[in-house]
Amino acid sequence: MTIAKPTNDEYGAFYQGYIDHVIEEVDILETLKNQRDEWVKCYESLDEEKWNYAYAEGKWTMKQLLRHVIDTERVFGYRAMCISRGDQTPLPGFEQDDYIIGAEDDVNTSQDLLTEFIQVRNANMSMIQNLTKNQLQKTGTASGQKTSSRAIVYILAGHMSHHMNIIKNRYNV
Repeated sequence: MTIAKPTNDEYGAFYQGYIDHVIEEVDILETLKNQRDEWVKCYESLDEEKWNYAYAEGKWTMKQLLRHVIDTERVFGYRAMCISRGDQTPLPGFEQDDYIIGAEDDVNTSQDLLTEFIQVRNANMSMIQNLTKNQLQKTGTASGQKTSSRAIVYILAGHMSHHMNIIKNRYNV
């Protein structure tokens, strides 16, 4: 499924870096699927010590990073659904660090988190696959910014790519 890259008036400037991570005219569902598989392979290769590794003081552990990706998938999936349906209710931002603290993931195993990630990404891919061209072009407000559904799809892909680069370059996985 090819979705045209959004124009820069379809998202807030903050998201430009994520949008830039996705090349023009990609099969976005294939990209999302490949990312899911890459993340699963990466995380399945970690021993428990590496799951709890942070590359610097005050940075997230690999486990916390996965939680952040899950939370972001959920929030942005909800945003895409609302906006694609024409809902004009302004959607709030979310404070990622507060979400990490509030997750209380000490009770969750690494497999619990990996399963949750797969399920959330699969649900988003299913929703995206069923969006029409008209729905993808609809705009709403999220985090105080005009945002289109298709921009959110690109942001999801770019966000994953951004964090995979961090895993490779800073966590040395």
